Amino acid sequence: MYKTLKRLSLASIVIASFALAGCQTPPNTITFNPPAAVGPFNTQNQTSSVSVASRDLRANQAVSQYTNNGQLFPVYAQPSVAELFQQSLQQDLNSKGFRVLPGNAPANVTVNIKQFYANVNQGNVRYKVDASVQLTIQVQSAKGEYSKNIETRRSQEGAFTAKTEEIQKVLGQAFDDAVKEIHQDQEVANAINRLSH
Repeated sequence: MYKTLKRLSLASIVIASFALAGCQTPPNTITFNPPAAVGPFNTQNQTSSVSVASRDLRANQAVSQYTNNGQLFPVYAQPSVAELFQQSLQQDLNSKGFRVLPGNAPANVTVNIKQFYANVNQGNVRYKVDASVQLTIQVQSAKGEYSKNIETRRSQEGAFTAKTEEIQKVLGQAFDDAVKEIHQDQEVANAINRLSH
């Protein structure tokens, strides 16, 4: 009798574990890692000091949302979108030879994030993910200011439904494209040099 009760208890625990595992909510955080800065180092830039800031101007902090089993799941970025672009811009300016200072400097560079979102359209048998990243990089000093817009888009279609993995792939590609454009750009560096001396 005791052995039967013990087996029954063990079986019910195993069944309950599987039932609960099936009810788990899918992950709702995407981790992004900025590509390494590979800009050409310019010794002339070492005479310019800059401070870097980022502002997330988006109304919603979610980077996407999707439907799973009739429920809507928002997806968030880790680290935050503002932290991602501040880190990317600081690494870029360091790699180009600028001295990045905390607080005020002769030139202040701000990256304004206007859009960082993956729109998910799902039907019965197909999905489409459209990702868009829109930024404005501003250089400000006592001598004036300069702005540069960066916009990247990526999309992907597939069978059945899109989940976090598909969203991360497409939005990650759009993010990488934006950061690579920052790394390849020389207009911001020229504006820093022009406005800080």
